[in-house]
Amino acid sequence: MEPVYAVWSGLYLDGEIVPQNQLQPYVDEALNAIEYIIGNTSTPMGALRALHGHPQPWKLKYVEVGNEDNLNGGGR
Repeated sequence: MEPVYAVWSGLYLDGEIVPQNQLQPYVDEALNAIEYIIGNTSTPMGALRALHGHPQPWKLKYVEVGNEDNLNGGGR
């Protein structure tokens, strides 16, 4: 079994879509989370992970961006 980090793609269940020019905060959050998981302690988020008690990075092989392929008619 491999862990998968899933990132929200900006598509709500009701079909609302976050405009591309408003996605940056979500992209930043995803990149910070990935750095927290795999970054070494010289990175800000890796250092935070170490502060939280886990100095060694975790293994992360897969990142999934959205899983809403068939919502909104599959369109984006």
